[in-house]
Amino acid sequence: MSTGFANQVVTAEPLRTSDQAAFDPGEKRNLSLDGLRGIAVLLVLFHHHHYLESGWMGVDLFFVLSGYLITSILRRTRTDQFYWRNFWIKRFTRILPPFLLLLVATALLPFHLSWKQAAAYLLSFGDVLAYTRPNFEPLRSLWSLAVEEHFYMLWPFAVRFLPRRSLLIILFTLLILEPVTRGIISQFVADWQFFYFLTPFRLDGLALGSLLALLSESESSLEFLKHWSGWATLLFAALWFCFRITFGLSFTRDNPTAVYNSACYSLVSLVAFSLIAWLVTRPCSVATAALGWKPLVFTGVISYGLYLYQVMLRELVMSTWHVSIRNALWIDTPILFLAAWISFRFYEQPLIRWGKRLTQNLY
Repeated sequence: MSTGFANQVVTAEPLRTSDQAAFDPGEKRNLSLDGLRGIAVLLVLFHHHHYLESGWMGVDLFFVLSGYLITSILRRTRTDQFYWRNFWIKRFTRILPPFLLLLVATALLPFHLSWKQAAAYLLSFGDVLAYTRPNFEPLRSLWSLAVEEHFYMLWPFAVRFLPRRSLLIILFTLLILEPVTRGIISQFVADWQFFYFLTPFRLDGLALGSLLALLSESESSLEFLKHWSGWATLLFAALWFCFRITFGLSFTRDNPTAVYNSACYSLVSLVAFSLIAWLVTRPCSVATAALGWKPLVFTGVISYGLYLYQVMLRELVMSTWHVSIRNALWIDTPILFLAAWISFRFYEQPLIRWGKRLTQNLY
């Protein structure tokens, strides 16, 4: 979903969060990144219950983390004989089990999921369905998985066959084109969901995460990030607030202008990029220690299940107990954490370990 630091200030070998550990057994874990994932999923949870208007930004944080961690793995294994097989076995055993469980549960519960719709979700059209079926809530969260899968259908080829310089050019080009494209198309499309859900407009985070992975291979870049990532985090966050204050309600997701569509998603991803760079280059900072708090780390470890199952459980609680979307939070959250932990402990982890064994047996 990484430059790491053990006893050294700078090293080119990544630390691992739970997703990366799922790909690479026996690696050290950067607990602060797990904690950051925990915060990201909590932001989304409160957003889905209408307590936090901007909580959707947690998804962009996931995108940056994913690009950073997965690209680090791809770069490190790009010359392996079983590069493709290992990548897809590990990714399928990590991503598919909870995904399939959610599809089955939604089909069995009274949500009226057709087999055609289920097939579309399986084929990574979740972003399109989120846009074209705005009133079908239980599986709407799958849009972000579709965006990731679209990116990872092509990016591993680039990492495998292109030199680092070419990869940097691709990423910088993408980071320039994304906001420009959104700004231009905003002149013709007013629907915020068009820009929020569809893959062509949501690649900033994955590209920035991938860029961070490439920069982490250079000690000079790491030193630069170590000195400036903290200030950059504050700067990008301040820019976002300046835009929000200046443009008011016109700088919100549900009432977007061309300025919002151009700048907001990029700024949010830049904040995440700088923050992650700060955490991995300053392993002894107060922020890193705080994010290593065990409840946050636990939340980050099971964050995939928390993210996938939350909307379905919310809809089920609301229809069963006839409570408001805000009050549903206090009922479905304990159930959600229990379900996500059981899913991770007894369903996901065994399959992840099985995937690891498969790849190890290839050598």
